[in-house]
This record gives sequence, structure tokens and C-alpha cells, in this order.
Amino acid sequence: MRKITFIWLILIFSFHLHSYSETIIERVEINPLNRTLIYLTDRPDAFNAELSPSKEKITLRLDNTKTRNNTNITGNTGIIKNITVTSFRSFSEVLIEMSDKRGFTLNYLPYSKSIMLEVFDWNKLNKEEDFYRLGLLSYNDGLFNEAENYFKKSASKDIPNAYFFLGLINLSKGKNIEACDYFLLAEKYNCNISDNLAGLSEAFRLLNDSKKANVYQAKFQKQSGIAEISPLLFSESASVKDSSENFEPSFLAANLFETENKSDTLTQNNFSSTDSIKKSSQPEIIETPISNQINYQNANQVPDWLTNGILYIFLILLLFLTLIFSLYKKWRNEQILQQKNKSNQKFKENLEQARKNVANSKQMANIYQKYENTSNQEQTEIKDKRENLKKTNQSDDDSKKVNEIELLAKSIIAEKIKNHTSTEDSKANSKKTSDNSTILKKLNPNLELALHLQNQNLQHKHKKLMDIEFDPSDNRDNLSEFAKKSGIDTGSLKAKKIITQLLNDDEAKQSLSKKFIHQTAE
Repeated sequence: MRKITFIWLILIFSFHLHSYSETIIERVEINPLNRTLIYLTDRPDAFNAELSPSKEKITLRLDNTKTRNNTNITGNTGIIKNITVTSFRSFSEVLIEMSDKRGFTLNYLPYSKSIMLEVFDWNKLNKEEDFYRLGLLSYNDGLFNEAENYFKKSASKDIPNAYFFLGLINLSKGKNIEACDYFLLAEKYNCNISDNLAGLSEAFRLLNDSKKANVYQAKFQKQSGIAEISPLLFSESASVKDSSENFEPSFLAANLFETENKSDTLTQNNFSSTDSIKKSSQPEIIETPISNQINYQNANQVPDWLTNGILYIFLILLLFLTLIFSLYKKWRNEQILQQKNKSNQKFKENLEQARKNVANSKQMANIYQKYENTSNQEQTEIKDKRENLKKTNQSDDDSKKVNEIELLAKSIIAEKIKNHTSTEDSKANSKKTSDNSTILKKLNPNLELALHLQNQNLQHKHKKLMDIEFDPSDNRDNLSEFAKKSGIDTGSLKAKKIITQLLNDDEAKQSLSKKFIHQTAE
């Protein structure tokens, strides 16, 4: 994991360093026939060109520059017949092949961020063209005062591009009105450099005329395909004069022609136009080193060491943050893994506990089943015992009833025997009683009345006792209460109840009859 993170950090660092340091070649055009425009994403660190010994090939090298795709452009009828763009590891190379021997000038256009390479014939240059080419060489070397003088000498309706470069120089000095005048003259005489429109847009913006600034920005975008205009950097000490009195092309033209008339001494002291072209354009190698970059662009520009330092600090900070993020991500993954392991462990524990609970539940279910079976068996046994006990109690009750009936029967039999044996005595005594009653009547009429009432009372109780019907379920307390209410003694009621139960119980009758038969047989 650390190795992968380290590799990614190196790739990210390399990518950022590469993206911040390299300039991309976006496209290459031939427009017009003697001009090649190489559009870039930014000004390259260094560029130079050299002419081949045959004077028919120009090799342009752009340091620290890449192209999106290797390009091959073929010209049709112009002096430039073929352009080949090739990218190498640390630079790109543009090979321009011509159909005839030519010289060339090389300049960077700041608004379109393009390199303009123009080829020309030494032997066909007139005086104005000679000054124009010398101005381009001086401008590219950073010699702006000399370049301005050459452009003023060459500026005319035949060479309108000189007005454009005069506008750039004056704009860099903060002379916005003069710059705007030059740009307007270039437009008037049909300047074929699209950056002139961008210069007009910036000049009007600095003069607080946003309407015209927007108009020329739209024209620049339509002609070049570039939407944004990057403003030029110029010196803070440059004064900006916003006087509207001088804001007329006529004023600039008058000054320009006056300057041209006063500068004849420059050409007299140097050399003729034909000799100057031959001396300046015929060398086989023409170099445009970056060491003499445009001074007005560096006036307010941040030093390279500071920019690079900030860039390196930013990249180091980005690398550090990426490392911190990777460490945090690793720590976070470990925490998630630990949490996942804890969750898995807890799940396993819960699963094991659930299994134990299931086993315990089965065991408890078996115990409950056994207990239920045992309980049912015990309840069955208890029920059987209760039934047996009930039967036993019933049989005991029956035995008691039989015994009571047996005793009652014996008592009745004994009573009958006694009555039978005492019949004679009663008869004999009846006479005595009658005699005695006669005697008592005779003796005491009140006693006779008492005996009569007693006899009536006994008969009434006997009749009442015979009329009573008993419920076998009546208990002893009910008999006592009934005895109190009826005036019959409890023993008589109990005997009546037993006899009634005996008469209603067939089994008891049979058992009693068997006993009587057995006793009679004995």
C-alpha cells in the first residue's frame, strides 16, 4: 500500500510539474502565403530558428514545448510548401520547407500567443520594407527605441503592419492615446495581423470606452478564434495621457511624417537600404535568443525565482496533503476493518449463543415434555386414586348403610319378636290396665284426660312420621332443624330416613335378604 501511494505521489508531482512547465502547440497556420503562425498556450521559455545552408529550409526549435499531435501541413501555391511539427522529450521542432531561397524574421505576438515567422526575398526589398525588417529584428532583440525609429520610417499604407508594432511599443510605455492612433491607422490600411484588433480593444478599455473595446474584442475572437485578451504588462512610471485633443489619426500622421523627415540623418550615418538588407538578412543562421526578452513585459512581472518558489511550495504542500490523505485513508480502512472484524466476532458470538439457546430450549422443551408427561401420569394416577377412593368411600358408605339397615332390621325383628312375645302380656295387662284405668277414672278424671291426650299425641306423631318423605341427600343438620319444626325426635327421623333409603336401594335389599336367608338357614 505504501509503495503504491508513493508511486501515485510521484506521478502526481510529475504531472503537476509537467503541466505547469510545458507549453502546448495548439495549431499551425499558413496565412498569408509567406507567413507561418504557430499558436501556443503560452510564451515558450526559449525559441530560436536557423536557416539551412541551401536557404530553403528553416528549423524552429521551441524549448520545453509539446504538441498535441505531430502535424504535417502542405502549402499549395505559396513560397511555403510544407510544415512539419515534431515533439521530442524536452522540446518541439517545426521544419518549414520553402520552394525557393528566402530569408526570414521571427516575432512573438502577445495577444494571440503565437510565433509569427515571415519569409522574404532579399533582392526584392524596397526602402520601406528594409526599415520594416530592421524594425522587426530590433523589436525581437528588445531594442525598442531603435525598433520604433525603423517602424516610423517604414509605416505607410503599403506597410500597415508597422503601425501595429508602433502601437504595441507605445502601449507598453503607457501612451494609450498614441497606441490607439497607431492601431487605428493599422486597421485603416488593412493590417493583416489579428493582434491589432486585440490591441485596439485593450487601448479603448484603458481609455474607458468599453463599448468599442467589446466591439474589437468580438472582431478579434472572430478572426483568431481566441475569446480572451490578456493585457500587456507595462511600466508603472509610464504616464497615461487621456487628452481627447490629440486622439485623431491626422495628428499622429503629421507627427509621424515629421519624425520621418527629421530622421534622415540615421540612414545617412549608417548605410544604404540595399546594403542593410543584404548585410542583415543573408547570414545562414539567424537566432532569436530568449535572453533579450521584451523589457516592458518584465517591468511589473513577478520574478521567475519567486514564481518557481511559490510553485514548488504549492507542489510540496500538495504532496504533503496527498500523503496525509493517504495515511488517513489507510488508518480509516484499518478502523473499518477492525470494526468489521468486531462485528463478525460479535455475530459469531451471537450465533453461538443462539445455538446454545436453541440447544437449551430443546433441552428445556424435553424437560417440560417429560414433566408434562409425568404430571399427566401423576394426574391420571391421582384421578384413579380419587376414583378408587371415591369408590372405596362409597363402598364404605354402602357398608355403613348396610350395617345400619342390618342393625335396624335386627332391631325391627327383635322388636317384632318382643312385641309378639309381649302380646299376651299386653293382653293380660290390658285388662289390668283397663281395670286400672277404670279404677283411675273412677279415682281421678284429670289423669284420665292426660293419658288420652298423650295417646292422641303419639298417634299424631306416628302418622306424621309415616307421611314424611325424605331426600337421600339431606344431611344431619337438616334433620335436626326439621325435627325441631315438626316436633319429632331426631332418632325417629333418622330411622325413617334409613328405612326410606333401604326401600329405594335394590342392592341393599338383596344384600339384606341374603343375610336374612343366611341367618334363617342357620
